[in-house]
Amino acid sequence: MSYFDLEDLKNLNADLVNKLLNKEVSEEYKTEYNNKLKAIVIKKAKKADWKALIRKLEAESNNINKNQLNKLNEDFSLLKTSLENNEPENIYNTTVNLIEAMALIKDNKAIAAEFKTYYLDSNYQGNGDGLSEKTPFNNLDQINKIKLNPGDKVLLKANSVFKGVLWPKGSGSQENPITISMYGSGNKPIIDAEGRKFLNANKDIKGPMTDFKENNIGAAVYLYNQDYITIENLYLTNPATNQGDRSAIRVEGYNKGVIKGIVIRNNTINHVNGWGTQDDIYTVKAVDKDGNLIKNGANFFGARTTHRTGGINLVTYTAREKEKKNKKGVLVQELDPDKKITIFEDVLIENNDIENVEANGITTTNIKGELDNIAYRHRNVVIRNNKIINATRAGIIPLYTTGVIVDGNVVDTFQSHSSGYGVGIWADRADHMMFINNIVRNGINDKDGMGFNLDDMTKDGLIENNLIINNYGGGIMLHIRDASYNKNHIIRGNILINNTLAFSPNKAQIIAIGEHPLTNTYIKNAKVYNNTFIQEMNGKMIFHGNEVLYKNNIFKYINKDNNLNPN
Repeated sequence: MSYFDLEDLKNLNADLVNKLLNKEVSEEYKTEYNNKLKAIVIKKAKKADWKALIRKLEAESNNINKNQLNKLNEDFSLLKTSLENNEPENIYNTTVNLIEAMALIKDNKAIAAEFKTYYLDSNYQGNGDGLSEKTPFNNLDQINKIKLNPGDKVLLKANSVFKGVLWPKGSGSQENPITISMYGSGNKPIIDAEGRKFLNANKDIKGPMTDFKENNIGAAVYLYNQDYITIENLYLTNPATNQGDRSAIRVEGYNKGVIKGIVIRNNTINHVNGWGTQDDIYTVKAVDKDGNLIKNGANFFGARTTHRTGGINLVTYTAREKEKKNKKGVLVQELDPDKKITIFEDVLIENNDIENVEANGITTTNIKGELDNIAYRHRNVVIRNNKIINATRAGIIPLYTTGVIVDGNVVDTFQSHSSGYGVGIWADRADHMMFINNIVRNGINDKDGMGFNLDDMTKDGLIENNLIINNYGGGIMLHIRDASYNKNHIIRGNILINNTLAFSPNKAQIIAIGEHPLTNTYIKNAKVYNNTFIQEMNGKMIFHGNEVLYKNNIFKYINKDNNLNPN
């Protein structure tokens, strides 16, 4: 109510305070007070020039957004109608709503005055404080030392080239996220991580970081346990001559709970050398309780660093620092009940161009999370309108997600490593995923090399309206293992062309694989309908599937002489 100079209201409040101090407030007085309050507000509302007030507020508050303005105008329209109809109760309620909305905008304006913008220009020769375009920082170390606050911005000048790692500290808020972007005209500013990688010595054996030094960060941009940060309009690279634990953008979390509000958009990512084949943080040898090898040379792959390397990688770690001997006397990792389950929520990854990355374009995962527990799955993740070209393993892998939306992406040329086991777009340990309106083509070889895969421990997924072309290992795979499940998926409205280049008994446009009658392991309740399958060479349209319903699909073989052009 403070937006107006209501002297009558002030006097009324003073009278109320005196009566409260003297304990003289009765129910009758409360009713009288409320009636007087309403009368004053209604009287002021009828005299106020609301249009002028809104225009003045809009002019004063350059941070007012469209939603706030729409809400003001909506409340004003309601008040106008109430005044015309002489509806006292509605006049009072809508007036209060208007005053509260205006006060909120004024409060936001005051907060906005405290926001800071830091400028970085790699070509600047002076010793700037970073607080203006005329006195910018000229290296990443300067901004990495500052803890940012909600609403702050970090802007890199166009045509700049920075070497190293950008790791801004601090978190934003839902109302005022931290923004990392560019300023000026020209090419996107470049951050070149120069082949930096996460060193084994600086990763705890169970996964999370233990040594937070920029030189040990294997990404061009890095975040750790930070909320509400937007990364946009950058050119990022992390090239090397060998494989390693590297990313362009790596967002990690551990023992945090829920990490919210990560937005990654409009970036260009090129040349990142991560892991290209299935691996772990290190190679593990199987030993008995006395330390003797169970099988000489046996390697076990657990955390799969491939899932966290490449272009954009969001990774949380599940606490398993505690170890306990099982019945056979072998130490096994246990969940640490004192540590928080950590997941991402409200993630948007859109309009990024990603090219020449090893191993993957975009991934999410929860390393060592419980396989079949929704509490370990990231929520409200949207991956849309990205272009991924030449990922040596997979294009998009939203592991450990519930309700992920993968929409309108292009994945072209992937799975070039002979043992990468990559797929264009795939998920496991996920539910209610939607893979819609994507183009996936040119899987290079058959381990795995399909366009799409709904893998182990997935359910209630949808693959719809995608174009799937020339993938060596097959079109779409449904996969299951013993002691797992794959159920309730829908595959509809897709066009699949020439996805059986690796012609063998288990390669086809649609592949349902991993079923074992002896262990009663079956893919359940899958529906495949209204799809178009086109084939211009020898090969199967369908491979297996005990409980897969095929309905209203079009299967068409075309001789190559018909000059079919899938592009």
